[in-house]
Amino acid sequence: MRLCTLLFLVAVLSIGFGRTDVESGTLRGVVHDVNGAVVPGARVVIQSWKSDMKNSGRVTYTIDPVLVTDSRGEFSSRLERGRYDIFISYPIFLPKAKRIEIEANKETTLDFELKDDPRTAGVVY
Repeated sequence: MRLCTLLFLVAVLSIGFGRTDVESGTLRGVVHDVNGAVVPGARVVIQSWKSDMKNSGRVTYTIDPVLVTDSRGEFSSRLERGRYDIFISYPIFLPKAKRIEIEANKETTLDFELKDDPRTAGVVY
């Protein structure tokens, strides 16, 4: 019985150590308005494009869970290495987008400045 348990533990541990983790990096950003005031509650949509050249050759995209900026207007996410489109929106501002490249084991920092949407002038959120 002890030998079976020992063999089982060795097998489980060897599987865990033999695994290679996906190469990833960190995306951090801050959202503010044209006056420099931070924008808490802004929506951050992260869309990735991946090419499956090994199988179908098709380009697919995925949308990560939507992030929301915190009370300091900041957001952060750990992402696999690759190309991403980042979309920022808030009801009284014009939306903004940037295309970025995430590198393995590196931090990418973004600074988004949102401009007032003239169609929502005077609206308070």
